[in-house]
Amino acid sequence: FGDGAVATGANSTAVGPNSTATVANGVAIGNGAVVTAANSVALGAGSVASQPNTVSVGSAGNERRITNVAAGVAATDAVNVAQLQAATSGFGSSIATLQNQVGSLQTQVTANQREARAGTALALAATSLQYDQRPGKASLAAAFGNYKGQSGLAVGLGYAVSERWRVNATFSGAPDVSDYGVAAGASFTLN
Repeated sequence: FGDGAVATGANSTAVGPNSTATVANGVAIGNGAVVTAANSVALGAGSVASQPNTVSVGSAGNERRITNVAAGVAATDAVNVAQLQAATSGFGSSIATLQNQVGSLQTQVTANQREARAGTALALAATSLQYDQRPGKASLAAAFGNYKGQSGLAVGLGYAVSERWRVNATFSGAPDVSDYGVAAGASFTLN
């Protein structure tokens, strides 16, 4: 219906000047509305339905809003903005909470990484201590260790009681992370 309206598809309808429905079950309503895909509807002046089984209320660059839409009920119903806002209202605070938790976790991971590296540096320093092995000799030793940017210091006192017995005490620390430790040991030579 309308000047220049064309409905050539089976069971198609064209209402409005220059409206066109050239495919099966196409419905074009409005001045210049065009349906080129089966089972589709173009509503309003200049609307284009070019994909099958769709309803178009505009065209590329000429979009329209659909107003006064009731809240959807079934899974296949459309939703309105109020429903969408209600469904997503908590997302912002939830995302912010997650971002804070991830940030806190990253801070803890970084701190743990520094502490582990400092512990490695401390162990490197402590194992580098060398003592005089001669009986009756006391010796003081100091050593430094560094591992991936973290430093460790160790100071130890060793005493060779006899050819077979030796004792030592060590104080070590990783000042970058304020970690300190003490150790004591004794050794006995079996043969």
